[in-house]
Amino acid sequence: MHPLAETAELDVQAIVGKHPLAGQIAASLRKTSMALFPAIRRFDDVCIAYVGATGFTGSDKVWPRMPMQITWSGSLVRANEPKMAACSRALSDAFERLATHKEGWLTESHLREMGAIYKEPVSPTFPTMKQPASSTTMRHYTLGTVNDQGVQTLGDALGDRFTTVLDHRKFGVQALLLDGKTSEGRRFCLAEVGLTAVAPDGLAVHVPPTDHSFIQVLSPGAPTTKPACSSELLATAARSLRDNYESDLQYLSLITEKGMTYPTEKALKAAVARYDAQQRAERTVANSKSKNVVRCSNQCSNGNCLRTFDNGRQERWQAPRVYNSMTQNWEWDISTNACGG
Repeated sequence: MHPLAETAELDVQAIVGKHPLAGQIAASLRKTSMALFPAIRRFDDVCIAYVGATGFTGSDKVWPRMPMQITWSGSLVRANEPKMAACSRALSDAFERLATHKEGWLTESHLREMGAIYKEPVSPTFPTMKQPASSTTMRHYTLGTVNDQGVQTLGDALGDRFTTVLDHRKFGVQALLLDGKTSEGRRFCLAEVGLTAVAPDGLAVHVPPTDHSFIQVLSPGAPTTKPACSSELLATAARSLRDNYESDLQYLSLITEKGMTYPTEKALKAAVARYDAQQRAERTVANSKSKNVVRCSNQCSNGNCLRTFDNGRQERWQAPRVYNSMTQNWEWDISTNACGG
């Protein structure tokens, strides 16, 4: 287990011990300087767990890198049971599913390939820095079932508040969408979005130190044709990141990369404050313009008009004569300039 991935309230080692095959995989990972990475997300009525393989970063002060492939499961919270019981069941089931993949992507040859991917470079390179700066570009990393539509949803939901402040050549967003069933058979969707840093060429990004997670559990009678995951759930998670990411900046040191320079937390928070102030000012101007509407009433006789404004002020004016091609008559135009506009 990666030390930063363990949960103090959950005996992860004991759960691994229940699955000898998972223990064998963990031993194989250690040979390639890798580790099992378990994660749990506990909500009021359900707990979701996922597990994958990651690499050691060489420092406990840096967050682990995101697993490239994961297995996941969930369990419903039951009445009067210990707080973490549902998470224990979910993680146990996730390990069970991991064990069944040993003949797939967790073969020893594949583990060696992944070990090379997670090996920290001595002189990291960042191809993104050759790209031009842009205040409208979002760098994204996805895991689970996020598709092209989901990526578009991410960009739309994050918007300018994210992309204007955070340079896409240095920062990105990690998005996770898990569509599955709990051990009780209930279908669920977990949407999770977090801030991370662009990784060196060939490496996975660091796991976001804070996540914006939202869950949807379908009712037992939901049609099997109804998808558990929706773009709106992913959008909700992305909007949560957009509206709150300045509080996540305190953990920058956990995701930054060697060989890359970054703005300070203070500088980034100041940029967020400037953006928010500009948006408030623009909204104030827009509201002022919408409120600057002149209303009046008119009384006219043969083009001689008296307009009365809402504040009681009155003024006389002469309506012009215009030709009405429909009636083929000359008429007094008392509407075009009715309130003096």
